[in-house]
Amino acid sequence: VDHDPLVLAHARALLTSTPEGACEYVDADVRNPERILELATATLDFGRPIALMMLGVHADRPRRTVAWHQADQR
Repeated sequence: VDHDPLVLAHARALLTSTPEGACEYVDADVRNPERILELATATLDFGRPIALMMLGVHADRPRRTVAWHQADQR
């Protein structure tokens, strides 16, 4: 998930799906989880285990915002 066109272009060029697993990038803002889930349904089967990596995402967000969002998701 990113909304920077340059980041998305590099990600799509360098990391692709294989028969062993799917890889996709979503052009969205991390603060809009509903949109992310909407776009992710094209690739993900929510009835199966899914790995999620969030690298460097929360570092730029105020602590309070992160805590509130996590609490809302429970």
